[in-house]
Amino acid sequence: MTAAHREPEKLPELDRLCDAFTTNHVANRASRLQGRALVASAERIFATPSLQPPCGHFAPVFGAVTRLLEVSRESAAQLFFFNHLRGLTASAVRLNIVGPLEAQTLQHRLSLRAQEILARCEHLGVDDLSQTAPLLELWQGAQDRLYSRLFQS
Repeated sequence: MTAAHREPEKLPELDRLCDAFTTNHVANRASRLQGRALVASAERIFATPSLQPPCGHFAPVFGAVTRLLEVSRESAAQLFFFNHLRGLTASAVRLNIVGPLEAQTLQHRLSLRAQEILARCEHLGVDDLSQTAPLLELWQGAQDRLYSRLFQS
C-alpha cells in the first residue's frame, strides 16, 4: 500500500506482484473484488482519473487512490491498518467470539499498539514481503468448500 502511495506510477507492477504473492485463490479473489470496488467508487464519487490496474488488488489500489485524493502517506497507512483491524474485530463478532460493543472497545484499546506497529514497520518496502502464517493461508483456501460461509470472499 505504501509503495503504491509513494510511487503511484508503479501501480501495474505492484498490482502484479500482489497477484503473484497472493497465491490463495480465496484471498486473491477477495482482494481483487475489494480493490476494483474501491477504484469504481473513487471514480464515481471523487471523479478521480481512471485507474486501470491489471488485477485490481486492494492494497496497491488503496495506496494509489489515497495518493490521488491527496491523503498523506501516514494517514493512508493509519486508515489501511484501521481497516484491517476493524475487519478482524468484525470477524470475531460474526463468529460470536465477542459482542459488537466489546469489539469496538477492543479496537479502541489496540489503537495505541497499532500506532507502535506502524511506526516500527514504516521503513519496510516491497522487498520485505513475507508470508508469516502459511497454515492459515492453507486453511483459508478451503473456505469455498464450506457449507455456510460467514464472509464474502
